Amino acid sequence: MSTKKRWSTEEWKYCLKCFSECETIDDAIERFQIYYPDRTAEAIQSKFNKSGASTSDAIQDGIKSKIRNEKITSAKLKLDVESMRRELDLMKLEVITSDAIKEFLHGLKDAEINTRPEWLQTQDKLGMTGIPVLFLSDIHFDEVVNPAEVEGVNEYNREIAVRRIQNTFRTAISLCQNYFHEPKYDGVVCALGGDLLSGNIHEELAESNEYPILQSAVDLTELLCQGITALADSFGKVFVPGVVGNHGRLHKKPRAKGRIRNNFEWLIYHNIARHFANDPRITFCIPDSADLTFTVYNKTFLLTHGDQFRGGSGISGIFSPLFIGHARKQKRQQAVKKPFDIMMMGHWHQYIHTVTLIVNGSIKGMDEYAYISNFGYERPQQALFIVHPTLGITYRMPVQCDPLAGEAPKPLIVW
Repeated sequence: MSTKKRWSTEEWKYCLKCFSECETIDDAIERFQIYYPDRTAEAIQSKFNKSGASTSDAIQDGIKSKIRNEKITSAKLKLDVESMRRELDLMKLEVITSDAIKEFLHGLKDAEINTRPEWLQTQDKLGMTGIPVLFLSDIHFDEVVNPAEVEGVNEYNREIAVRRIQNTFRTAISLCQNYFHEPKYDGVVCALGGDLLSGNIHEELAESNEYPILQSAVDLTELLCQGITALADSFGKVFVPGVVGNHGRLHKKPRAKGRIRNNFEWLIYHNIARHFANDPRITFCIPDSADLTFTVYNKTFLLTHGDQFRGGSGISGIFSPLFIGHARKQKRQQAVKKPFDIMMMGHWHQYIHTVTLIVNGSIKGMDEYAYISNFGYERPQQALFIVHPTLGITYRMPVQCDPLAGEAPKPLIVW
């Protein structure tokens, strides 16, 4: 037998009155329960819904508002879920990438990577031209620049990158060997300043890069090995100092701890060193620190990527953050009795050469980000200069990375 208490006529009339006069369903139920506390909220609403009676306009509006709010909440939840999925995909990519690197490094032979050869030091030789320094940075290998998005002032892809890199090595050798009368060199320095890869640190790069980053690292390694071999064949000895940039890092956000080894460029440098492990002509210095100092004759250089500096607005442009950063690094180095004469950096994609500061251009050239940010246009170029045994830097010869119009020289390698 049912134990439910039947509704009296008075109860039902009062229920209808509450639902027709109150602004919300909760208010109507609460008002009804003041006089009929034995009725539960569920029973009251169920009875009303089954009756098919109409509620007040206020309650109808409240229901519609609630439905809208629920839809908005649902849409926000969907967006949150999509965002979480993207973050999860990035985390999976980092895990997969880390595993791939471990596999790639398996069996990696130790190469001498912390050497500063004796021939870099001061030598009292009459008629010596000096030691050329070729500064390579900001290649952004396998990034794609759509010329339509930069008003046609630049185009970049793997084919163009290979051509520019080869031309940079070839032109540097030609400038040093063919434009001096009987030049005499002790060797050559090929400084690697980071951002050699496009990387996956931004979603737009990960989506638009021409090839996956591990393939980019392998292919760029081979390309640089060919260029360094050409330098060794031309100058006899090569010193390769290298620091990593910010685009090759494994993680989305920059890190201070493990900054160097959690970077694809560290992998590239070590594989280049491994490639030349049995070639006494070529020596490497690849530190686990963000900065590296080396001396050419009587000039000490501090090599850094340059992403540690911020700012650059106002009439002074990028000079304010660069010289502030220069002063801070010099203060730090002087405190540990390791001062430097000249700071070398990349990152800014603008060639600058002052007495105490060298900022490299880029091989990539102007991209979509630089265009919409209204940065100044600059042709793809890399720094090249000669250090004299006693006079310091005597020649500054920035290398134009693009071959001259109509020029069709033989490539260093067949790609």
